[in-house]
Amino acid sequence: MEHTIGRFLEQLKKDGHTDNTCSAYRADLRQFCLYLRNAFPLVQGWQDVKRAHMDAYFAHLHGLGRRQSTIVRKTVAIRQIYAFLGLEPPVLEDLTSVPRAAA
Repeated sequence: MEHTIGRFLEQLKKDGHTDNTCSAYRADLRQFCLYLRNAFPLVQGWQDVKRAHMDAYFAHLHGLGRRQSTIVRKTVAIRQIYAFLGLEPPVLEDLTSVPRAAA
């Protein structure tokens, strides 16, 4: 998954995206991969990510107290890498329905 992130970031640079944009995508995607590696070690590639994994990730972000705008930004990064790969992302369409972690 890390190799794909590198290729994706190279394409962003070629497309004229700023260093700040690329850095934000890098951080968001690496954070997502780290979460998957720790929470779902059987997920080995982007094609292995299911809706349940995404639900758990968003609930995790809510549990950390992340703002909705931060979660939306991370969702955009994930959607973009799936578009780069030509895959359909297992991402929630309505982020207001993201389950919140129990307090």
